[in-house]
Amino acid sequence: MSHRRRIGTAAALAATAVMVAGCTASAPTERSTATGPQFGDTLKFGILAPPNAVDPHLAGNYSEGILAVNLADKLTYLNPETNEVEPWLATSWEPNADLTSYTFTLREDVTFSDGTPFDAESVKENYDLLGLGDPELGVPALSEIVPGYVGSEVLDEHTVRIDFDRPSAAFLRNTSHFNAGILASSTLALTSEERGDFENIVGTGPFTITGHEPQGTTELTRRDGYEWAPPSLEHDGGAYLDAVELIVIPEAQARTGALRSGEVDAILDVQPTDEAALTEEGYGISSQLIPGKTNAFNLLLDKAPTDEWEVRKAIQLGWGREALQATALSDSYTVATSIISEQVDGHVDLSEEYLKYDPEQAVELLEQAGWTEVDEDGIRVKDGERLEVDVLALNVAVTNRPAFELVQQDLREIGLELNLALLPSAEWGPERQNNDQDWNVIQYTQSGADITVLDEVFSPARTNLSELDADEYADLTAALDRLNTTLDPELRAEYAAEAQELVVDTYALSAPIFNLAQVVAAAPTVHDIGFDALARNHFYTTWLG
Repeated sequence: MSHRRRIGTAAALAATAVMVAGCTASAPTERSTATGPQFGDTLKFGILAPPNAVDPHLAGNYSEGILAVNLADKLTYLNPETNEVEPWLATSWEPNADLTSYTFTLREDVTFSDGTPFDAESVKENYDLLGLGDPELGVPALSEIVPGYVGSEVLDEHTVRIDFDRPSAAFLRNTSHFNAGILASSTLALTSEERGDFENIVGTGPFTITGHEPQGTTELTRRDGYEWAPPSLEHDGGAYLDAVELIVIPEAQARTGALRSGEVDAILDVQPTDEAALTEEGYGISSQLIPGKTNAFNLLLDKAPTDEWEVRKAIQLGWGREALQATALSDSYTVATSIISEQVDGHVDLSEEYLKYDPEQAVELLEQAGWTEVDEDGIRVKDGERLEVDVLALNVAVTNRPAFELVQQDLREIGLELNLALLPSAEWGPERQNNDQDWNVIQYTQSGADITVLDEVFSPARTNLSELDADEYADLTAALDRLNTTLDPELRAEYAAEAQELVVDTYALSAPIFNLAQVVAAAPTVHDIGFDALARNHFYTTWLG
């Protein structure tokens, strides 16, 4: 498990941070002599992207995920250290033989932040909305969390059965997902627009949301009476902190400057080039790899030239892994060795056979496909067309631009022009749906703690990222379907290996680049900023002193 040690208004702040960012670093506040966790204080936490959605069920970006994990608890807790599912709001569970239903026994002492009790009806109400949505309320179903959801049956006040129309081996892990947080009936009865008001979000978590300026500061306040944290967090009762302020500082240099100046206590999305310097200055660096589908160039098959297998394979082979790690990343990140990150059970290392730097083989493949001419710019040409690949990429992680530009440079050396469009998430989504623009590559990641994230992303019956025809790629569809049919570790590993080889080599649907991480830098007075299994930060165990 890659998890380095846990460490122990906004417009004005951002402006201040920009001014101090280039100045000589000052020493951080001295460590206290406190011998253990202290109650009280407010943590000021600098973040890159604004949390536009305050509803945990609709959380998308990492800032929104942070809100979700602190506001709403889940049925289960996926321990990021062991990768094991542990009890949380549910004390036990039992799947049926074919994995089409799961029966949960629930805690009897849990309440929502408005004082109403949590019970089996609460679970049914939440999963009905997660699985089926509600068109009248404008609430979409989250099919990636509960694919094939049929409904839930309340067996008694503290027992509930959740049913599916197909085997769902991934469901137990999915109950720990930050989008599956349990919300109160008062929230669930509202329209999606009304659920965008922070005052309407009522959850079971250790914090409540008490202020929200989307481009500024979002405030979380400690909730009294909280007594049901996962046992492995080794902390009983309420959070140590009185409050947390999430402060939007979009520029990486400005975030680092705000930390050094003492304007914030900790920051998220640390520049890889800043990690070593901050460590030398006495700040704590904490990181966790994000499990799921790797940060990859996902290759679409319906537009030239990525409709050619040889071109897709050349994109996989034509860039240097060692150079990427050394120049664009830090030790907090890893170069991808499969389409799935290494902390997902079932990951297979394909770096020796398929995912390696081999420019000679890449050139050979391109020439086999007829890309034998080279123009005055060094770009290959076939039938009068230059070998150009249009990439739609997200510019939301500090590592994306330098990493993708390095890949771009290397591919140019083999005669392939990569046209990069790096957009913020607010523009990336609409552009992806823009039928007037055909893209060869959609750069895309998908958080997920289970190998079935492959099914979610690539299956023609699901997201179908590569826009495949189900009949033409029946073997891939069948292999992805099998991932959900068993909990047997050996069988799952066998099925996972088959699916990864089909995606990476047989059809070359993706060029995995690197595994994203969440990296936090904090003053020495900050202790135990936590990560959930999907690398979203929780502050339940955090304290200052």
